[in-house]
Amino acid sequence: MKKTRVAVLFGGMSSEHSVSLLSASSVISHISDEKYESFLIGITQKGEGYLYEGDTQKMADPSWEKYNHRRAAFVPPDS
Repeated sequence: MKKTRVAVLFGGMSSEHSVSLLSASSVISHISDEKYESFLIGITQKGEGYLYEGDTQKMADPSWEKYNHRRAAFVPPDS
């Protein structure tokens, strides 16, 4: 069976950054690995985007940005 691809964005530059980390961690824990191929895109408070490939339980921790399990996805233009 072909899996549906799902992107889960978390983090961001707003004051709700930490709430987003918790919400995304909860959402991803309820997505079926059998039906969906999940891509986790974390956005730092500076606006940098990373494809996160680490432990999904560590997504809720703001230090996810420092883990080696991420690859640059995009960098915001200078403001």
